[in-house]
Amino acid sequence: MMAYGRLYRCSKLTLLYPHHSEAGCDEGLIGEYAVNSSADCLELFSIDVARGDDIGKRLARVCPMDAKV
Repeated sequence: MMAYGRLYRCSKLTLLYPHHSEAGCDEGLIGEYAVNSSADCLELFSIDVARGDDIGKRLARVCPMDAKV
């Protein structure tokens, strides 16, 4: 992820994982991590893809499209 962040000049990176009942947490943010020696940030999210209801809205909450390209 750090290589992609550097190549595409992205300071905020997101990994999105499928959520499952044994994850030990709710759907959403799992963790946020700083990348050493930079201002870059790595976020981990999960989303329950088995639930078909309002998946678009849930994805928008998890991964807002406010990034500037």
